[in-house]
Amino acid sequence: ENYVIVRNGLKCLLNPNFCTMGLYALLSTYELTERCSAQDIGYKIGPSINSMSRLDGTGALEVVKLLIYNTNNWPEALEMANNLYQKNELRKKLSKEGIEKANEIIENNQLNKNKILLVYIPNIKEGLIGIIAGELAEKHHCPTIVFTDSSEEDILKGSGRSVGTFHMKKNLDKIAPLILKYGGHKGAAGLSVQKKCFNQFCSEFETNADNYEVEDKDTLFYDLDISVEQVADSIKELKMFEPYGEGHPIPVFRIKDFTVIQKYGEYKKILGENKKHVKFYGIKNVEAIGFNLADDLEAYPKPKSLCIIGNLVENHFNGKVTNQINCDFIEVNEDNYQTTLANTLIEMASQRNFNSSKNA
Repeated sequence: ENYVIVRNGLKCLLNPNFCTMGLYALLSTYELTERCSAQDIGYKIGPSINSMSRLDGTGALEVVKLLIYNTNNWPEALEMANNLYQKNELRKKLSKEGIEKANEIIENNQLNKNKILLVYIPNIKEGLIGIIAGELAEKHHCPTIVFTDSSEEDILKGSGRSVGTFHMKKNLDKIAPLILKYGGHKGAAGLSVQKKCFNQFCSEFETNADNYEVEDKDTLFYDLDISVEQVADSIKELKMFEPYGEGHPIPVFRIKDFTVIQKYGEYKKILGENKKHVKFYGIKNVEAIGFNLADDLEAYPKPKSLCIIGNLVENHFNGKVTNQINCDFIEVNEDNYQTTLANTLIEMASQRNFNSSKNA
């Protein structure tokens, strides 16, 4: 039922007669009026809507005003939508700063040795602690609760994220007398504690916490082996069954021999503000992008062939459509890798042949 609602709803979004001017303006701000996928909603529209209340206690009202806005004043609708966009960009910036602060606190206090990660970060927005907790839980593979100062004096607000078999709510139940108020479920929870009781809370929570199991992050699973030549047709088939999501995950593919071609004088392109992402160009208008994988491949400046595991998407950017592999794993096929010395010798030989031809 949800699948049918979302599938048909995405089609209706592209028709201005089926949505308000405010919502259409928000889609326009993200250049989604021609095509909008479930991923676009999840990674662009949804976070923008959430960002207002994360940064401002009354921000949700501004979002409602935009979503129900339906007059004939298009410039005003665009201005409201752009304000939402800018708020989300600020949310990204503040979240990044909060994560950096958290990692510094964890390292300085050696908190990563604990089986439960409990971090107090002063002077950050309450609405960001859930995002930070999620990032830390994923990075450190352990249940995490992030606290910060609330608007109430001497009260800390916390947001928890679980991993593996750990049940966040049931473990909080064990020390309920130390918590002012809380609620949640297996995967996440929100809570408030008195600042003076924070250290006692941390000690009691970790002492009484259940043991848990976490899925081995070094084990990767895929559904099907395909070649680069099959990527385009596979994407066409995948589009027939969109949207993908919870309960209907997008299939994962392995491509054992992704031939890298040189483009713009490069064998790979480093992307992102922090230079953490990497892109490779292949045949048949196929590109492979590895988010947060650039450091793993730093030792290979000119790879010829890659083994890739990831999912397939149709990437739309600046009016250009590219078949793209979003990679969970990239490994250089060593047998086909040209070392730095090999590349140097090849270039020297090419130069000698060029000079010989020129002299002749």
